[in-house]
Amino acid sequence: MADPQALFQIKSHQTQASHLRSYRKSSRNENKPFTLDVKQYIPRNNLNPGEDDVTVVAAGGIGFPKECYEPLFAEILTRCNSRNLNVRGFWIADSASMGFSTVLNSGHLGSEVSWWDHSRDLLHLINTFHAEMPRPLVGLGHSMGAAQMAYLSTLHPSLFTSLVLIEPVIYPEGQVETTLTQMRYMLRRPEQWPSRAAAEKAIRKSPYYGSWDPRVLDRIVRHGLRERQSPKAGDIRKGPEGTPVRTVASKELEVAHIIRLNDRGVGMQGNEAITHEDRRIIPDMDPTCPSAPLYNPFTRQMFFLLPTLRPWVLYIDGESSPRATPENIQSRLETTGTGQGGSGGLRAGTIKHHFVKGGQHTIPLDMHLGEVACAAGTFIAEEMGRYRESLDKEDPVEDNEVEGMPKLDPKLLYTIENFKEASKPFKGSKL
Repeated sequence: MADPQALFQIKSHQTQASHLRSYRKSSRNENKPFTLDVKQYIPRNNLNPGEDDVTVVAAGGIGFPKECYEPLFAEILTRCNSRNLNVRGFWIADSASMGFSTVLNSGHLGSEVSWWDHSRDLLHLINTFHAEMPRPLVGLGHSMGAAQMAYLSTLHPSLFTSLVLIEPVIYPEGQVETTLTQMRYMLRRPEQWPSRAAAEKAIRKSPYYGSWDPRVLDRIVRHGLRERQSPKAGDIRKGPEGTPVRTVASKELEVAHIIRLNDRGVGMQGNEAITHEDRRIIPDMDPTCPSAPLYNPFTRQMFFLLPTLRPWVLYIDGESSPRATPENIQSRLETTGTGQGGSGGLRAGTIKHHFVKGGQHTIPLDMHLGEVACAAGTFIAEEMGRYRESLDKEDPVEDNEVEGMPKLDPKLLYTIENFKEASKPFKGSKL
């Protein structure tokens, strides 16, 4: 198994999140920007990268510290290198309300979370570190992170050359009932232990982690826990084994990523019945598919944006995942890239799919990690070949007589002056 520590130089960064969040209750003071905890993974075998070496920007799922994806990065790097593809680096950030970012933002976090805030934060991150992230860029996302990567691609369609979306939570329906079991499990599980040793013992005994890659499990223990700062009434107190610890992010904050409250029943009586006050409190309810008393707007929002995706996409799903129903997968494949600005879709050969036999929702973290990395690495290598071919076909930008000013294509200038004649072959044009 590839060792991330041996393969990468790992750099830590802290940078501001984007200004203003989607919901007023996302922050206790919207004028105080959140901070993101970021890690950059530079392959030790490519410390002086070439001009067109690929950079992978990643986003993870709910409840998983960013470091959990280090083994996946290591395996993808190995696969890419085996196909003679150099990687400039991998980047991943804990969202403002996940992982170590919650420690940096302690005391400022609110009780509401929008998935799309992290999409905008990633765009801000790429702009901030633009010198270290030239084109080509590949987006890699798991679960919620896959939806966030896809949404980022709608904000900036030409940002990513390609996307690898692993178990993306992107559906035409809200899927509230199917997530209730997950949320109840989250809320009932322990989040405090008398010591780090006690926490590690409990985590390693948990059936949930039974099939996980041991490298990932090590990182759950190392990066998913923190010492209690100021114990309050009801907290576990310091015992003989050491200082009490808790999960880095609270279980309630994790649940806030999954669901929102709609106890007003906004949308249930039709669009005409929604008041201004309703829209202020529940600003993102879809009146064509209302849900109460709970709702999740994000999975459905992103599904209906799939036609506009311009990057070529590889979907990776677990065959036994409760989310990867044949209907959901087929609707995703048939929809992606087929609309305005899209890549052309499945029929154009721009959308691919890989099934992991026996895989569950955690395939990039568990015993199936190697297969996921193999599929992703193969796809990325193929995509970089396509990217380099496209560069050879691009015409350079020419300068005109005015110093530094670009020269427009003469055919465009001719067409403007002679529009009627130039438009004769195009009788179906809507202009």
